[in-house]
Amino acid sequence: MELIWYGTASLILEGEDAAVAFDPFCGMRRKEPVPDEPDFRKVSHVFVTHGHFDHIYHIPQLYRDSSARIYCTAAPKETLLKNGFSSQKIEEIKPGWSGRCGSFQITAYQGRHCNFDGPILRRTILSLRFWRHPAHFFRVLKAHFSCREKGEILFYEVSCKGKRVQIMGSMNLDSHTEYPTGADVLVLPLQGRSDQDSYALRFVERLKPKAVLLDHYDDAFPPVSGEVDTSGFIRNVEGQFGIFCKPLRKKYPVTI
Repeated sequence: MELIWYGTASLILEGEDAAVAFDPFCGMRRKEPVPDEPDFRKVSHVFVTHGHFDHIYHIPQLYRDSSARIYCTAAPKETLLKNGFSSQKIEEIKPGWSGRCGSFQITAYQGRHCNFDGPILRRTILSLRFWRHPAHFFRVLKAHFSCREKGEILFYEVSCKGKRVQIMGSMNLDSHTEYPTGADVLVLPLQGRSDQDSYALRFVERLKPKAVLLDHYDDAFPPVSGEVDTSGFIRNVEGQFGIFCKPLRKKYPVTI
């Protein structure tokens, strides 16, 4: 199978007989129109990790006239319905759900959202860019408050022909959930903490993947977001665990 990253936490997994998307989001820029990403439209199934705007905001635009089926928890379902999306296209799922999409076996586990720390919040609010574009900031703020996650975070494992990919929607795990270990690839979102280079190591140690690919490190919704330097975390992963780690590149397929 091939893994393709489209920015933020947006992924597509392609197999011989199916293509599935996770958290499709086209980014929010101050002066740019929302791009129409044709690759998102060709998928048959869409999986949502949680209901924040940077994970579901463009689903109505992309799939209102599509036959694709959306899999999500109750909170993002509620948001999508408020935005005129058809309930017949949504399958509400919970941790423990498992199903097949062609050759893909997909299982959902309980996840947790990243706990933002004080330094990164202060750094964002005090940045000059934050205050230079107040209109766009309020647009992002409005999107955030209209798309709530309500503690409903999913962690996905996708299996296909003996290969396993694990997908974290946010940089945290549930302390009470027993996750399978030793996946071929862990997709880890590196965003939300000033101490991320050490903070996220606990998840690599817990899941023990064979390789780590990083997403959500990009500047997808300025002025609130920012580009994350991944080099320190990569050095720590490779130095402490000897595990291959690299950032994903947009629209650059990775064969698994």
